[in-house]
Amino acid sequence: IVFAIYKWTWSNIAYKDSSDKSSWVKGAYQAFKNKTGDCFTYFAAAKALYMVAGIENVDIEKSDTSHSRHYWSLVNIGDGWYHVDCTPRKGNDDKFFMVTDEELEAYSKKHSNSHIFDKSKYPERATKSIQEKKFYSWRWDYKG
Repeated sequence: IVFAIYKWTWSNIAYKDSSDKSSWVKGAYQAFKNKTGDCFTYFAAAKALYMVAGIENVDIEKSDTSHSRHYWSLVNIGDGWYHVDCTPRKGNDDKFFMVTDEELEAYSKKHSNSHIFDKSKYPERATKSIQEKKFYSWRWDYKG
């Protein structure tokens, strides 16, 4: 279910560099009504769907907002807390589905510290990568 939510938000919301960030409910509403928005909108739409599906999730906001803000989620489906960031990356095919701190930090360091966060504010995250498991496919036409 988490992958279906990720795939839906990633594929059905068009990136537009603005959103109402006053509440995640308003962000989710914008996503479902207009199918446009920024990282907050993607995050909020996924949060709404996680909640409906009964998936444990925690909101993360980038800690260094001096040059940009960013939002994503931690999700726990029984194997520990993993990062999920539904926002598509412009110009590349990077995807952030069920990644560890180490995997996220490697990307962040190469991309202007895009995913810096205060680790002490969040539940302990899983350290074992699951990127090699075959429980999902990046092919968007995958039916399995």
